[in-house]
Amino acid sequence: MVDMYVELVLAGKRTCDETNQDVTQVPRKLHAAVLSVLTEMGYDANGKKLA
Repeated sequence: MVDMYVELVLAGKRTCDETNQDVTQVPRKLHAAVLSVLTEMGYDANGKKLA
């Protein structure tokens, strides 16, 4: 499930950014795990590449 939500965040369909009200949030129980994978891959909570 984590991998699926990571892909959805990268596609702009979900977010882990609680301040982003324009996109549906990743489920609370998976939030930390998805954010961790995104960070390891070099992306922020919205799936944007970090500088």
